[in-house]
Amino acid sequence: MRVSWDIDRANRRLYTRHTGRIGFAEIAEILADSARHGTLHFQLLADATEAVFDLLPTDAQRFMELLAQMGKESSLGQTAVVTSGDTANGIIHMLAQLAAGFCSIAAFNDHVDAERWLGWRIP
Repeated sequence: MRVSWDIDRANRRLYTRHTGRIGFAEIAEILADSARHGTLHFQLLADATEAVFDLLPTDAQRFMELLAQMGKESSLGQTAVVTSGDTANGIIHMLAQLAAGFCSIAAFNDHVDAERWLGWRIP
């Protein structure tokens, strides 16, 4: 997986673009990088339209444990993930359900709706 970052510290916004495979290890790496940059609490718009999610059922518990650990270090920002289809949206929806006690995550098919949900655009 490759990730490019655009950090807007003034507005506490983070934009990432992901290509390739995204599994649990990649999610953990993204969160660790965000912690190192001091941006865990920023709103995140993640463009995953060129990524393929590859998560196992056993990753659900690990995901919740990771969010709980990260949540001890910082509040976790609202996250909008733009995907390329129903399968990826379903995976993000599952992750959103698991993350509900820690942060808000939602899947979108386009950037405009994601930016509106984040409050970056006027409806």
